[in-house]
Amino acid sequence: GTAVTKEGILRDLDAMKSAGIGGATIFQVSRGPCSEVPAFGYEDDTMADFEFGGERWWEFVAFAAREAKRRGMKIGMHNCPGYTVSGGPWITPELAMKKLVWSVAEKGVEPAQPETNLGFYRDIGTVERDGKVYRFGYTCTGSQCMPVAKSLLGRCLEADKMSSAAVNLHLDNVLAKDVGLDFILMDSYEAGPYGWTCDFRSEFERRRGYDPLPLLPAYVGAVADGAEKIKADMAKTVRELSTERHYRVFMNRLHERGL
Repeated sequence: GTAVTKEGILRDLDAMKSAGIGGATIFQVSRGPCSEVPAFGYEDDTMADFEFGGERWWEFVAFAAREAKRRGMKIGMHNCPGYTVSGGPWITPELAMKKLVWSVAEKGVEPAQPETNLGFYRDIGTVERDGKVYRFGYTCTGSQCMPVAKSLLGRCLEADKMSSAAVNLHLDNVLAKDVGLDFILMDSYEAGPYGWTCDFRSEFERRRGYDPLPLLPAYVGAVADGAEKIKADMAKTVRELSTERHYRVFMNRLHERGL
């Protein structure tokens, strides 16, 4: 059966209020790769009736928010299913987290297409160094929100943290209904690394003053010359884009909603 009832919400709020707790955060979590909580096992899908962002989900979130306010308590919601970062079933591979991939061939031989995940791959370009040809592109990291309800397994991609379009689409879904919440929580970062986005090359050149492509063989460790500089500049560009397009967008959208 389901793990959530309106009676249970009232009992939880009353117990917290009587213990002097001033508020609560709503999560939708289940046992998964990041969790060893035995109460939530996939053999008994406790969230089967509560698709994250579905009508019943919002009905119960609104109920919890109303009842919390009646008790003088604050209530908020986590930013996505599970307890990782920013993502959900609305994120397509084109809008998911991305990584740099490459293949190598001898001079005069066309390099094979590099690794492709979830059917998504885009070329960046080729570079010739020391008699070898490197073909660079980018694909999805495949990172998913976790640990999520059974119904969401395998279809909850993490949004591209360097894409304001991806982050805004995510927040369009998280903020789809104004149900009286006081805050949204971004709990923790466990989505793994990422290193590229659709306009990364042009943004890198605009910010750092040079095209990164010729130095990508050094970045991936294939050659030594220039490695220190490109690694530092790549990391700085990732930090800047992540701040501007994920965390700052997140903050601004919430403040616009009064959260």
